[in-house]
Amino acid sequence: MTSEPSSASPAVIARDPAYDALPVIAWGAGNDGKLNFVNRAFLEYVGLEEIPQGFDLMSLVHPDDRARVTERAQHSLQTGADYEVEFRLRGTSGFRWFVSQARPRQDAQGQGAGWIGTCVSIHERVLAEAREQQLQEIAGALLRAPDAATIGATVLERSVPFLEAAAGVVALLSEDHGRLEVVASVGYPQILIDHYRVMDMHHPLPVTDALRSNTNLFLTGADLALQYPEQMRLRQQMGVSLQGIATLPLTFEGQALGVLTLAFAQDRDFSDTDRTFLTTLARLCAQGLERARRAQAEQAAQAELRRTAAQLDTLLSSAPVGLALFDEAGRFVRLNPKLAEINGLPLEAHLGRTVPELLPEMASEVHATILEVARSGRAVLGKTALGMTPAMPGVMRSWSVDYYPVRLDGGPVLGVGAIAEETTERERYQRALSESEARYRSLVQATSQIVWTTPPSGEMQPPQPTWSEFTGQSDTDMIGWGWLEAVHPEDRERSAQAWKRAVRERSIYRIEHRLRRKDGVYRHMQARAVPVLEEDGSIREWVGVHSDVTERREAQAQADRLARLVEESADLVGIADLEGRVTYLNAAGRELVGLSEEQYRQTVIEDFFLEEDRDFVSQQVLPTVLHEGRWRGDTQFRHFGGGKPIAVDWNVFLLSDPQSGQPLAFATVTRDIRERRRAEEALQQLNSALERRVRDRTFELEQLAAFNRLILEAAGEGIVGLDLNGQVSFANPAAAAMTGRMVSELVGENFHTLVRPVDEQGQPVPHTAFAAFDAFREGQVGRSDVERFTRPDGSLFPVNYISTPLLGAGGRVSGAVLLFSDITERKRSEERLRRANEELRRSNQELQQFAYVASHDLQEPLRTVASYTELLAQRYRGQLDERADRYIEFAVGGARRMQRLIHDLLAYSRAGSSEVTPEPTSSEEALLEVLASLEQLVSESGARVSFDKLPEVRADGGQLRQLFQNLIANGLKFRRPDITPHIHISSEREGRMWRFSVSDNGIGIDPRYFERIFMIFQRLHSRESYEGNGVGLAICKRIVERHGGNIWLESEPGKGSVFHFTLPAASR
Repeated sequence: MTSEPSSASPAVIARDPAYDALPVIAWGAGNDGKLNFVNRAFLEYVGLEEIPQGFDLMSLVHPDDRARVTERAQHSLQTGADYEVEFRLRGTSGFRWFVSQARPRQDAQGQGAGWIGTCVSIHERVLAEAREQQLQEIAGALLRAPDAATIGATVLERSVPFLEAAAGVVALLSEDHGRLEVVASVGYPQILIDHYRVMDMHHPLPVTDALRSNTNLFLTGADLALQYPEQMRLRQQMGVSLQGIATLPLTFEGQALGVLTLAFAQDRDFSDTDRTFLTTLARLCAQGLERARRAQAEQAAQAELRRTAAQLDTLLSSAPVGLALFDEAGRFVRLNPKLAEINGLPLEAHLGRTVPELLPEMASEVHATILEVARSGRAVLGKTALGMTPAMPGVMRSWSVDYYPVRLDGGPVLGVGAIAEETTERERYQRALSESEARYRSLVQATSQIVWTTPPSGEMQPPQPTWSEFTGQSDTDMIGWGWLEAVHPEDRERSAQAWKRAVRERSIYRIEHRLRRKDGVYRHMQARAVPVLEEDGSIREWVGVHSDVTERREAQAQADRLARLVEESADLVGIADLEGRVTYLNAAGRELVGLSEEQYRQTVIEDFFLEEDRDFVSQQVLPTVLHEGRWRGDTQFRHFGGGKPIAVDWNVFLLSDPQSGQPLAFATVTRDIRERRRAEEALQQLNSALERRVRDRTFELEQLAAFNRLILEAAGEGIVGLDLNGQVSFANPAAAAMTGRMVSELVGENFHTLVRPVDEQGQPVPHTAFAAFDAFREGQVGRSDVERFTRPDGSLFPVNYISTPLLGAGGRVSGAVLLFSDITERKRSEERLRRANEELRRSNQELQQFAYVASHDLQEPLRTVASYTELLAQRYRGQLDERADRYIEFAVGGARRMQRLIHDLLAYSRAGSSEVTPEPTSSEEALLEVLASLEQLVSESGARVSFDKLPEVRADGGQLRQLFQNLIANGLKFRRPDITPHIHISSEREGRMWRFSVSDNGIGIDPRYFERIFMIFQRLHSRESYEGNGVGLAICKRIVERHGGNIWLESEPGKGSVFHFTLPAASR
């Protein structure tokens, strides 16, 4: 539309008739956000007849959304681009979600004059998405809920706040369907819950009516007052005000389980969306209840099944009569050990076979009776069976047998059960043996341990199924004492001696040793064996068990290590419950605050602090820990013996249940920082003194630097750097000249091999006797004035040399510096030195042509300068005056600073001269690499670095990492001392580019210096305050601009900075 807003009274905002026909909200606003026209839909939504002049559109936007809307609007105004944003707008029915599309307007001069936009409601979509997400989370939580109370609490704790309900309750129907019992509630006063904890189903209540009618009830306050006046009066007396209630029966597959009720303190118009959500919620609750009920029923059934099976096994194994179960064809299906004993055959030999196949002497009468009972379905009781069995060959025995048909729930005959009681003399020994065998077989079948037996001699006899299954040993391998081969070699002798002693002394065998599993892995086992005695006291056999205790030993060892680590920690480690009562304090903590092990258990967290700090701890720190999980800062504990303050770094955090996430206790790892504080104060004083000395001696240092350069350039001695292998790492021209080689021929070669030293008698000096190598071999100065070096042409020249150790990080020897001179051919040495200087001047001319390479190579000579000056200090200290000694010290410091400057110059040069090869690059992976390299710096500063999901861009990977590293290091360097540094990296798509933002909470920058800080060598602070050369941000600017992007910042002093830069997106 192109029509202009219609004129209106100056006191109110104009309405544009052209926009009144739109079914959506339309509006116009100036640069200041004040409305200048609206349409009819706008007025109807906010419930006003007209809008006064100067009305700020932002006053209708939800407070949580205002910053985002303002940011998008300002960006649109600056760039002239349309913008779209989602936010909540207040109307007659409260805040509702809209998506607003707006376009910037321009005045006659082409300047930004505000926006014109529309708002389309997306409220139902947003609510639907939120409800769907909430239902998914509830469904996931219900899967983990073990019982009805947990399920009810889960549903209420999530749905009541989500729906802005005042309270909720879940009640279950009793088994007799006569009453409802509350299992979970939220928001109701305890007096009301106690009153309605058990509700008669015949009593007229919303919950009982909904369940009886199997109907969802959605009642307003007026409906409740009309239909349930008595209950409403009672609730009002108890202080409960209801303006709406939703009561939904919980049913599963037509079966009533209970009811879900949500109560609302405000008028509630239950929309179709509300009703659908609540219905789905009730269905999820019912499914969860049924799942829990079935799980509990299944657990109970399994427990009953196990109990019944145990009883049956006990009955079968302990019955004094023979018991058997046959199928319809008369085959043994199951029998007890007693019957196997009676028959004189192994129990397993019966299974699947008939009586004629096993006991032909008894086949005619027993087998025929079994088939008759199976056919007729009628029991035969007290039938006598006569015959001989393998148990007592040649002896006629008699039994009284009862035969019963076996049916399932009155169905067809499935088999025949038989109970046989011997009516002849019972063999006591056989019965004891049978019972013992039954117990053994039950043990083997019921345990996952290794169960084994041996005869009285203690020698293992196969088969041993569980032993073979675990160790992989065959019957041949294990027989006799072969089983010891599966025991760890270090444990064999001890195990064998213990076993022999147990067999000899008839005592219980107990030992722990390592046993080889069939995959070759040794497991820690606990072995135990007992003798099984005959009636006369002799040993019939040994029965043993091996139990795997590997995990238990490892877990106990780990727990012991952790406990010892905590108890022996030099830091205070403590735990307190959520009420603040201290439940654990390690030895270092007890010593720090002056408490005994009995005394600390009588304290609470606040007792550890000075009186003036306790309110801060209880009202701010502990609530922060409960909300955010952690708090850390410097504070003061008090010593319980005299109240003396103790400066500490207090790191307190929350211990939570790993499964439920529920907080369990407060924990702390606290460090005594009194020494650190004293050291910091001493360091500050020292730094101040050093700064004064540096300022006083700067001029002297410059003079000394010039003097030092003259000395090095004029040095007539050969100087060679050696690594730990004796290879030349650097050499000066004099060294090359003396040895008849070029510097490049020396570097990288073994010095002993190059010069082939000989002694006074002309005998070669071996590598091991070469005194020049003593410096790095033994860490001692090596000297010689009796050796001669050999040149490539075979000529020899006597030398006088001294070899000095070079110390690296941690004071370890990293090489040596060798100084030597030709003591007989000084003139020739001077000539070689002159030629070497000419070569050096020529090289300098070439280096001027190749500035980049030259600047890079400057670093090595600087290291040489530092080494030479250290050698001068060692050799001439005390021979010159005190001023000369100080000059040498200043020269070393100056060389180190120049190395840092050259390093920065090289980085700046690379950023502008190295070839850029943009390609699709993951900015997140580049950031992770940078954070890994900065891990120590981040840890030392105590900083927290966070980032959002970052995109793929077209960039050179190395330069992208350099960019991130410089910006993050900048944020760590310029941090405020009073707060923990926090750096955050985020990104946002802007057309073909990605805009990155690196924010910090540091000292901030005055806007006057926004341009200056991106120039090379521009610093806003002295080196005494912050180190550096002012090159880092200049490098960032070069990298970004070479990639076709821009870099800028937003900052205020004391409020931190945000550096923005843009890079091309990897894809359009």
